[in-house]
Amino acid sequence: MNHNYIRPGGVAADLPPGWEDDVAEICEVVPRGVAEYDEILTENPIWLERTVGIGVTTTEQALALGASGPILRSASGWSSRTCSSISSAIAGNPS
Repeated sequence: MNHNYIRPGGVAADLPPGWEDDVAEICEVVPRGVAEYDEILTENPIWLERTVGIGVTTTEQALALGASGPILRSASGWSSRTCSSISSAIAGNPS
């Protein structure tokens, strides 16, 4: 989708005929694929060796690299969803 697709009042084109059948097929296929990937990868020692612990960055490393935004927040463990007064108020714990 590009910037020209979305127009005031809608989009450039309607959904094609038969789109509901395509979506229904995807809804049947995706869970089977996810289950297959889960079975293949979850306890696969080669997969785990190549993926566990990769990309772990401490707050100090992120700051030293000049990281900002979501990269820095992920390294620091800070989350606006759990640390802000707005999320506290939504959860029923106003400050």
